[in-house]
Amino acid sequence: MSIYLGVNIDHIATIRQARGTIIK
Repeated sequence: MSIYLGVNIDHIATIRQARGTIIK
C-alpha cells in the first residue's frame, strides 16, 4: 500500500510540474 501511495504521489508531482497546476 505504501509503495502504491509513493508511486501515486510521485506521478502526481510529475503531472503538476508538467501542467504547472496543483491537482488535488
